[in-house]
Amino acid sequence: MIERGKRELTVESAYRIARATGTPLEFFGFKSATYSAEEINFRKSSKTSARGREYAVQAFKEIERISISLEKAPVRIKNTDIPVAEEADIVSDNDIEAFALDARRCAGLADDEPVRNVIRTIERTGAAVAPLAVSVEDPALLDGHSGLSRWDESAARATVAFISGQPGDRQRFTLAHEFGHVVLHTRRNLPLELRETEANLFAGAFLLPRTVAIENLSETLTLHGYMRIKSRYGISVQAAISRAKRLGIISAQRYKSLMIQISSRGWRKAEPVEVGIEKPARLWTELTATYGPKPYFPASPDLGVAPVFLEQWIPAREGRAAGRTTTPTDSNVVSFAARGRQS
Repeated sequence: MIERGKRELTVESAYRIARATGTPLEFFGFKSATYSAEEINFRKSSKTSARGREYAVQAFKEIERISISLEKAPVRIKNTDIPVAEEADIVSDNDIEAFALDARRCAGLADDEPVRNVIRTIERTGAAVAPLAVSVEDPALLDGHSGLSRWDESAARATVAFISGQPGDRQRFTLAHEFGHVVLHTRRNLPLELRETEANLFAGAFLLPRTVAIENLSETLTLHGYMRIKSRYGISVQAAISRAKRLGIISAQRYKSLMIQISSRGWRKAEPVEVGIEKPARLWTELTATYGPKPYFPASPDLGVAPVFLEQWIPAREGRAAGRTTTPTDSNVVSFAARGRQS
C-alpha cells in the first residue's frame, strides 16, 4: 500500500522498512522522480508483466539519480561530443545513417572499423551505463525487457540501463539501440513505435555501417557468410540479415528464406559465434574516486541506496577491490516510490 502511494509513509514505518530491508534511512529523504514511464525509452517485448515494468521503471529512476549524483566525481575523463537531432528535425532513414556515422566518427572510429566495445563508446560521451538484474528468487521478473534510457538535458548526462543476462550480440544491439534514443530522441518527441523503429535503424547503422554492409553482404551470401560478419562486427546474424533487407541488398524472398533456415536450426534465441559480454566501467570509476576502493557501504547513506543495490547496479571491475554485500531477495527489496512521503 505504501509503495503505491495509497498511504503516507510515517517515520515509524520508515524505520521498520529500513531495518527489514537494509535500506538506509536517507533513502526516504530523497524525492521520487515525478516523470512518467512514457518519458523513458524502453526496449521490451509485448509479453512483459506489469510488475516487471514497474520494477524496471523504478530501478531506472534510482540508477539515473545515482548517476547524476556521481557525475561530478573527481575523475579526469575527457568526454566526446555526439550529434543530437534537434526538435524540429524531420529525420529520414538517410539522416539516421548519417547520425550513426557521425557518432562513430566522434568516437574516433573509422567508417569500416568494428565497434570494439559499445559500452565504452557510450561511456566516453559522458553517459552512465548500468546493468539491471533481478533476484535469484524471481529470475523471470524482467523477462521480455532489454534496455532503458533517458536524457533530460537539465542533467549533465544521459543514463542507459541494460538487462543483465542477454547474449553478447543482443546486449550490444540493445546498447546501440539505447544510444540511438539518446542521439535521436533527446529533443524530438515522437510516438513510441516510431522511436523504436528509428533506434533499431540507428543500432544497425552504428554496428554495421552502410558501406560495410554493401561491400560484404549480398543476395547469395549464406548463413556462414553472415557468421563471419558477426565474428568481426559483433552484430547478430539476424540483425545483419535485417540490415541487408532494410538497405535493399537482399530481396524479401531471400530474407524469408534465411529466416526460415535460422528457425530450422534453432538459432532464433541462441546463434553460433559467441560475442563477449561487455561490462560498464565509468560509474565504478566515479564511485571509487568518491568513496574509496570499497565504496558500497560508505556510499550507501549519501546516495540513499542499500549497498546490495549499489553492488548490483555498479558492479566492481574485475581485479578491483570492493566490499561484498548479500544478494538481494524478495524480503529485502523496498519500492523506490516509498520515499519522500513522511508525515
